[in-house]
Amino acid sequence: MDQNFTIFHPRIAELEFELAATKADLHAAMHRLERASIAADHAARKLAGLTARQREIMQCVLAGQPSKNIAADLGISQRTVENHRASIMQRTGAKSIPGLARLAVGAA
Repeated sequence: MDQNFTIFHPRIAELEFELAATKADLHAAMHRLERASIAADHAARKLAGLTARQREIMQCVLAGQPSKNIAADLGISQRTVENHRASIMQRTGAKSIPGLARLAVGAA
């Protein structure tokens, strides 16, 4: 005769609980990784829309150089640098230099 029965052992129950918790942790980690990947792709697309000159100026800005120094280094007027900075902020949607830095780091 076939009888179905379940053997209960505290250690088995403990291991089943740990397995369920590990599966939940893995699922949460995979979700965070997916969100980070999507954010990185989004940031990279925003930066890809910049011209080579804008990327060059963005690197100088993120290095902490003032517009006057950037202009002197690149042989252009300070006003041109300021126009490029404004375009960079508009194209990327960044509201501040720290926001632009977060975007650049997120795209890397």
